[in-house]
Amino acid sequence: ERRLEGLLLGEALEEAMSTFEEAKVAVLVKKYDYLDHRNLEFNEDFELFMGKTNMLKESIASMIENNFDSVWETPQGIRFLIRFEKVSTKIPISTMSDKYERILKYCEKELDRILKLFKKQRDDPPLERCLPPISGRIKWCRSLQSHLKELITNISSHPVLVNHPITKDLENRYNYAKTYIAEYEQEMTQLWLSQDVSVADACLIQPVLAIQNDKLIVNLHPTIPLLIREAKCLSKLSIELPIVATTLLCKQHHFDTISDSMNVSL
Repeated sequence: ERRLEGLLLGEALEEAMSTFEEAKVAVLVKKYDYLDHRNLEFNEDFELFMGKTNMLKESIASMIENNFDSVWETPQGIRFLIRFEKVSTKIPISTMSDKYERILKYCEKELDRILKLFKKQRDDPPLERCLPPISGRIKWCRSLQSHLKELITNISSHPVLVNHPITKDLENRYNYAKTYIAEYEQEMTQLWLSQDVSVADACLIQPVLAIQNDKLIVNLHPTIPLLIREAKCLSKLSIELPIVATTLLCKQHHFDTISDSMNVSL
């Protein structure tokens, strides 16, 4: 009950506890002196008790092996591996080496998958709906980096996995992928920092009002709100802001106030 690390729950745990209690009671109800070394009946009862508990351990081992057989090819594999290692000191789990292999094979496939996904989507990545283009791309590539870093960190911090022959190759491939993805972030950052002042100037010299479909509208160029939104999101990502973006961000309240008041008037 205390050492199964949440691997056996509900009816299975209750059944296992009931089986053990039955085996224990069968020994405790005996009337003879347990310390009498000449009592051969005790030896027979003790062997019977140990046989039942060993069968119970094998049954528990088989049950949790079957229940968690598919977890080793998932991101939760290492978390459950630590639980299994603790339980294996009490329960005869004989396939731990196979679990190490399966986890490392999964990490290999996951690293390859992320790298292929990045190469395929780098020109048109899936962006969160609320994020503008540049900050969305940077957050996207950072999320891939974070996922890969978590995989490698979990492996490198595990006393058995870190010494496995496959781990060294995984670390080398991770370093390549990390550098490759980091270059993409640098490209996006440089694109952001190299924006020309004339872009904002061209938007701001437009007439305040314009006629569209025979209606008078507030002529705030969409580039201005976009630059403000980019500046706000990138500042949260600790990306440097050019002077143009910083100025526009500081004036956000001014643009909102003027735009709203004119829309109300219209």
